Amino acid sequence: MNILDRIITPPKQVGFLGGDDVVLATAGRCLCRLERNCDSELALTAESKLRQALSDTAGPIEGSLPIVLELGAAPEGMPNADQGYRLTIGTDGVRITGFGDRGLLYGAVTLCQMLEMQGGKITLPQLERTDWPDLEKRGHFIESRYGTNLMELEDWKSIIDDLVEKKQNIMSMSLYGCWGMQYDGEVCEYVYFSLSKYPKLKTTVNTKYYSVKNRCWTDKREATPIAEQDFLLELCKYAKQNGVELVPLINSYGHNTLIPRMYPEVSAKFPDGSPTYNGYCTSSDATYELLFDIYDAIIDRYLKPCGFESFDIGMDEIDDQSGVIGVYPDDPFSARPAFCECEKCRDVPNYLKFVDHAVKLASHLKQKGMKNVYVCNDMFFRSFDPKRDFYLTPILDAQRAASGDTSITAAMDNHLALFWGELKKHGLQDTIVMNWWKYTDIRERMSFTPEDISSSRLRSIVKPMNGYYHWNVLRPAVINSHILAQVASAAEGCTGYVSYSSWDRMFDRTNSAQAAFTWGLEQARDPMCQLQSYCKRLFGEYWWQGVRAFELLDLCNREGNEVYENGKKVLDSRMLTERTLAYYLFSYIAKDKPYPRNFPGESTQTILQNRDEHQRLMLQVSASAKQASKLFSLCAQSPNPCGRYYALRYQLEADNFAVLCDDWLALLTMHDMCTIRQADAASEIKLLAAERKNARLQLMERIETLKEHYLHSSHLRNQSIFMQLFADIENYAAGGDVFALDFCDLRPIASARLNNLR
Repeated sequence: MNILDRIITPPKQVGFLGGDDVVLATAGRCLCRLERNCDSELALTAESKLRQALSDTAGPIEGSLPIVLELGAAPEGMPNADQGYRLTIGTDGVRITGFGDRGLLYGAVTLCQMLEMQGGKITLPQLERTDWPDLEKRGHFIESRYGTNLMELEDWKSIIDDLVEKKQNIMSMSLYGCWGMQYDGEVCEYVYFSLSKYPKLKTTVNTKYYSVKNRCWTDKREATPIAEQDFLLELCKYAKQNGVELVPLINSYGHNTLIPRMYPEVSAKFPDGSPTYNGYCTSSDATYELLFDIYDAIIDRYLKPCGFESFDIGMDEIDDQSGVIGVYPDDPFSARPAFCECEKCRDVPNYLKFVDHAVKLASHLKQKGMKNVYVCNDMFFRSFDPKRDFYLTPILDAQRAASGDTSITAAMDNHLALFWGELKKHGLQDTIVMNWWKYTDIRERMSFTPEDISSSRLRSIVKPMNGYYHWNVLRPAVINSHILAQVASAAEGCTGYVSYSSWDRMFDRTNSAQAAFTWGLEQARDPMCQLQSYCKRLFGEYWWQGVRAFELLDLCNREGNEVYENGKKVLDSRMLTERTLAYYLFSYIAKDKPYPRNFPGESTQTILQNRDEHQRLMLQVSASAKQASKLFSLCAQSPNPCGRYYALRYQLEADNFAVLCDDWLALLTMHDMCTIRQADAASEIKLLAAERKNARLQLMERIETLKEHYLHSSHLRNQSIFMQLFADIENYAAGGDVFALDFCDLRPIASARLNNLR
């Protein structure tokens, strides 16, 4: 393997100096010694990582060849120079020169990735590598959602470790977020902190699944460790030790139901003054007393001790004036607006409420020492109110006259222009950082361009997706990641790239590509180059099988861009597997649908309306997934332990697609047996249902074995729904009239166990 293939981020400049390779270690003996000429916290971390890597690979560090860690001056004109470094390997030793503390750490990380024992030796070619990142801020936004709600401190620390390995420096972290009703008739809400002044702001995890490993059902409520144990400060300190900035998010307006339900005095109001339990009343002092209490506690307790100076207020996906259902459990089908219509608020256009709210929050955060306040872009381009120009035009005219800035609307959407004017008025234009997000793989579906970002005149970052839906089926996201990296590279004022993420090791391929794209887009080239690089690093001589396996796996959940001439969209595998066959999206409440939803009946109805196309694609996905699984099993023969680990994880994801499609093909077969009243239908359905139940149980056992503890609750609940569905069909076929089965509505035969899972 080329020595450079071992490094996740592609180098800007590297020159091989010739001569004999430098021997750093032989089997059981390290020939090096470490010298550190600086005493910063990150220098200590850099030394610690090198010491660990050398001792793990070669044994005790007791040699004479020096590995020197030092700080030095950066070459003139180097972008993001404080994160740059020079690595020199020669016969007189190894020298890592950081042009800043982070650069020194990244140089040490690079050397660690180059260390590999081959033929009883660790040898490196004589070279000089000078490197720096394209973008200043690189990392992930970790959502408060399934998985993270059960992570312990060491699990969170492992995310920091992964960021450092990929030379990333920011972890934005949701501490409060809310979604609509899903399982158990409960609104999905998450709080990752604890404040004695607001004791009602607590959430728990409802864990329900069948454990194959323990041969029993789990049905319990669990506390969220990060809130219950209050280890956020310790996590912040660990992030600081590793050169990672932790940015908390407390979502505001949108994704906000718990606070207004627990403290209805701050809730948005209906015209009659009753609370909507969604959003805020922005004319109420109580709203800002509560929010600023939360902000201040988080800043004072967690951020200031570590010197962190950034905060995210979200402000995305705010419901329109008509409101949304599924956000109030006592009346789940009632529409609940986020914008207040109380006596003080009702005459203020919604967009002005939104802007005023954002300005109030940002002003307070600036006073608290926050230098970067992140806000999402989507709401600035949404039509909040009818006839918006009626109120926008005079306000913009007044802003222009007051500031003398005749370009206030130039090349800008009026909504964003108004926001910019308000930011200038309050001295916030250098505090706000706009967060531009879009998760499509289709370039034509992007909702903004580099020119849009440039014309906003705001500091900006972009937000692709890393895959996110780990509890459902794997969504490939490298193409989306590449599109957003290109946008960031071309947009003036864009200095960062922070992906929208949840945490599962199955996203490692995407996370690695994102690290490469943001460190050096020109050097990383394109998604295929990154796929080949990733597979070479993990699977060695089996790299080609890995590339082919990923190509097949991507076909199982692919966003299509084809349409028929009559405008009808062609069924793609994302619509099939993620949105029709898998259970997850049917956990949500939906207008004009029963709750809990009729699953699998709703999907069966959809499939039967266009059965040939659905069944053809099921067969294709199943075949692709099974072939991918075989190829990943070959990759698992890699001598690299990390390669074997990931090969088994990706094989599991491929098998998840295959089992899903085969389950549905079995359901269609059962439907056909009942439709034609096949003579032996009862016995055949019983056998087929038992076969599918056992296939699920085998998959669930592997999930428990291969996936981390914090993923079991969300993954195995959805898996258990399918397992129990087939157990119920098997039991019914053993004694019931199978010709009475209606596969468009199997609720009449559902067991109490299955209903409990939903």
